[in-house]
Amino acid sequence: MTDNKYGHKNSKVYECMAKHFTSRFDSKNNEKIFITAPQFKDKYGIVKFYAPWCGHCSDMVDSLEYLANELPNMGKPFYIAAVNCTNKSVGNDLLASKMGIRGFPTLFFANLEGELESFNPQSRSIEGILAEICDCTKKYNSNNTCCSYSNNKLECN
Repeated sequence: MTDNKYGHKNSKVYECMAKHFTSRFDSKNNEKIFITAPQFKDKYGIVKFYAPWCGHCSDMVDSLEYLANELPNMGKPFYIAAVNCTNKSVGNDLLASKMGIRGFPTLFFANLEGELESFNPQSRSIEGILAEICDCTKKYNSNNTCCSYSNNKLECN
């Protein structure tokens, strides 16, 4: 990972570069699967592809930083990573192109194997993101507990 340039000074959102991703071809589904860095294996996560000039991307910073800080405190092995797609010096623009990213922000959910799949929360709020995280993790483990956010507090049950 790089020095944190995403969000606020003490953010726990990982700033990633193209070199932190690999891919493999899934012949069963005839598609390319992108995979996150090995240090993220065995954790669920969200990877946000963004551009610094994007207003919608900026709208999500506080929600994602809150979740990056709080979900691990709730006993959830979870991470949030961000990729600045305008950073040509490290190949992030090429990665975004290979992944078919056409607009910002583009979000992916990472399963426990690090494989990326579509992630489309109903809103950019903490509540909207948590609801989508719950839906995604339930696909892999129906016994997985979900978290909710109300009265400025995160609760996991």
